[in-house]
Amino acid sequence: MALNLEGIKVMDVSGMGAAPISARLLADWGADVIHVEHPIRGDIARSIKRQGPTGNRIESDIDYFMQNVNRNKRSMTLDLSQEGGREILYSKKHISGRLRNSSSQSRP
Repeated sequence: MALNLEGIKVMDVSGMGAAPISARLLADWGADVIHVEHPIRGDIARSIKRQGPTGNRIESDIDYFMQNVNRNKRSMTLDLSQEGGREILYSKKHISGRLRNSSSQSRP
């Protein structure tokens, strides 16, 4: 089945709020979404405590929030505060060799 956004490439440099979820929807609809994380801090979603519906901490090796927000995305790390990171972002070099599955549990 062909998806509506196949062939569209999206760079997701968002943090919190509606933007990461919007990028996830684009990926769900077939766009090639590349999520950019800071090389040291990673995605801010990685720092959100795992909590259940009552606020209880969930003991799990799986970060369900991170998995949900970044499903169907690939990811890469770039330090956008550095000129080199911005150059890679604005060039086509970011496509080869720097990508991984964004829902991976390991830190970038």
